[in-house]
Amino acid sequence: ELYQTLQRKNKQANLFADQKNWLESRKKAVKALNDPEGGSMVSLQQASTHMELTDKRIATLQRQLDEFGKAEVKGMLEMKKEAGEVFERVDIELNTVYKNVLKQLSPKGTEAIKAAQRAWITFRDKTAEAYGTSEEGGSLEGLMRLNCMIAITQNRISELKSLFLSGGYSY
Repeated sequence: ELYQTLQRKNKQANLFADQKNWLESRKKAVKALNDPEGGSMVSLQQASTHMELTDKRIATLQRQLDEFGKAEVKGMLEMKKEAGEVFERVDIELNTVYKNVLKQLSPKGTEAIKAAQRAWITFRDKTAEAYGTSEEGGSLEGLMRLNCMIAITQNRISELKSLFLSGGYSY
């Protein structure tokens, strides 16, 4: 998913670069039209024709960028929604495993695991926050955060199962 998102971002960057080149080309044509005596070898007709073609290409690029932007937003929203749903499922599984762990512990063990779990939640959230900063302010930031939270939560599930529900770690 991340690879596809990066490919779309690269395509968007290429469209912006293409649009910038066409805008520069248009500026040159406008300059030639406004200063036909300025040493330009371009005739008024050639400059006018070039401007028309350039304007059409710029309009086409703008439509492509608009469509791309709509698809990008829709795609990103879908990916975030899907990641949110995956996180909800993983979080439900974690809570189920955690409740099973609590049932097996003494009162002292219960208090210890509750403190550990609160610390772990802080660890998970801060780690995900740090991971997301590689795309800070970008559309990927939230998705990266969610994916990190999913991975860390899945690891915690495995850890709790291994330690408390299946006889401890095997060495």
